[in-house]
Formats: sequence, C-alpha cells, structure tokens
Amino acid sequence: MLPPSEVQREEQQSLDTVKRVIGAYEERKVEIVERSRHITHAGVLFDDQIREILFPAEAGGNQWALHEFSRTLKLPEDDFDARRHKKELDEGVRKLASKLAASFGRLECKIGTDQAGHLFARLTDKALSVVIETQFGRNATFIGGASYPFRSYSIRAEGRVLALNKADGSARRFRTACMVVGILGVPAGFVWLAYTVGTRLGLEMFHRLWLHEPGVTLALLFGAWVGGKVGQRVAALIEKRTFKRAEAEGALPRIEALWKALTEGIEDLTRKYDVV
Repeated sequence: MLPPSEVQREEQQSLDTVKRVIGAYEERKVEIVERSRHITHAGVLFDDQIREILFPAEAGGNQWALHEFSRTLKLPEDDFDARRHKKELDEGVRKLASKLAASFGRLECKIGTDQAGHLFARLTDKALSVVIETQFGRNATFIGGASYPFRSYSIRAEGRVLALNKADGSARRFRTACMVVGILGVPAGFVWLAYTVGTRLGLEMFHRLWLHEPGVTLALLFGAWVGGKVGQRVAALIEKRTFKRAEAEGALPRIEALWKALTEGIEDLTRKYDVV
C-alpha cells in the first residue's frame, strides 16, 4: 500500500495534467472563435472554414499540438567546428529518439534527413505522435537595430495525442457546418414564418416589409450566431468525451511522461551550448 504522501503526489500530478490540457483546449477554442468571425454584409463568409468541410485533409495540415518545444543554440563561427558540433548534436538526437521509442511502448521510430540535410525523427503509434526537427545554418540576432550573424543549430519538437487532434478537427468542421446550416436555415425559416402568418391574417405583403438587404443581412448574421452557438456546444461535448477517453486509455499519461523524458534529454544534450 502506498504511503499517503505518495498518493497525494500522484493525485496532484494528475490534476496538474488535466488543468494544463484543459488550458490548451481553451486557447485553441479562442483561436477558432476568432477565425470564425469573417462574415460580410451579404452573408458571404469563411476564409478557410468552408475548405475545412469540403477538403478536411488539406485543412488539417496545421494540426494542433498538445506540446511544443523550440531551442536555438549558438555554435562556433568556424565552419569546421560548427559542422563537428552539428554532427555531435545530430547523433545525440538520434540516440535520444531511439531510446524514447524503446522505452515508451515500442513506438515506431523513423529517423532521416530532409532535402537540405537537416535531421528529423518521428515517434508514432496508434495513440501518440512526437516529431523532432533540427535545422543547421546561419542565423542572426538584432541588438539596437544592428544585425549580428552567427551559426546556429535549432531543435523543434511537437507532441500530439492523435485522438485529441481528430476530435479537434471534427469539432471545427461541425461548428462550421452548424454555422452554414444556421445561415441558410434561419433566414428561410423567417421567410416561411412571416409568409404563413401574413397569409393567415390576410396580410400577404407583410413579409416583404423586412425582405430587403438590411433585413436579410440581420437574418444571416442571426443565423450564423445561432448556428455557431449550437456548434460550439456540441463540439465542446465531443472534445470533452474524447479527452476523458484518452485519459482513461492512458494516452495522456503516456504523452506527459514521454514529453518529460524528451525535454530532459534535450536539456542534457544542449547543456554546454549558449541558447539564443
């Protein structure tokens, strides 16, 4: 039986994880809401949101990452020394990626280089995805308006729970679809209701009093608002259910432990370098 202090520590770690993931989802929600406010006076809308419905594979290219890490290191100015350090860092990243893949549920590990010769590593399984990318070359800092070039080595990493990404994409498309339905359905409903009531009361021309550009614009905006609200509510339920399922299946604890080991490994690997 675990001592009470150990139980409390594990409960606090679990609570911190839940709070951080919920915070990340809230930031993502604010971003999506801001992007959804592109409606003209005629009700013509959506920059890339229609594309999210019609072409989800293209729109999903910029996937949301649960974890992100970026570090730029300053290397010696001499080209020979800089490339020697690059080789050492590349080897360290390879070993770290291979070690993590073997330590966390036998993740599939793919290590290679892009066309420019920059190293990358991808750790994946059915639940998780971690991508590590590096870049070697010349960089610059700006101090007092003056540019100071230097040789650099950058490490960038992203960690994702695939179920959360899938739910996020589905939720965004569902919100947009609801908004489209609201824009089309609410004005049509108003017209039908006004015509029906007017006909019943013997005022066949009543509905034409508001059937002009300002009235249609208000109806379109109101329809978009109603559809957006409904979409947000349902999307929030989808995300909440997916989050609970990912936590129950162990995906969230695994990505947290994996990410901690990754960042600690990068810290050890880059400790002797100046960070820009």
